[in-house]
Amino acid sequence: MNINAPAIDDKRLSTLQAAAATRGITVSAMKDGRYFVSHSGFYLRVVTDIEALAALLARMGVVV
Repeated sequence: MNINAPAIDDKRLSTLQAAAATRGITVSAMKDGRYFVSHSGFYLRVVTDIEALAALLARMGVVV
């Protein structure tokens, strides 16, 4: 296990959040490690990890 993994995930989350924001999508980290994704208050989804978050955003047209 890489001791820098939390820092890498934090940087990746920041990158994904910024890219999502350009499309009007909000990404929030929850305390249990999951991510909450919303778009215009109508589309709401919870994903379990950073990989699932990246895949969901890619399907939503977010390019990173």
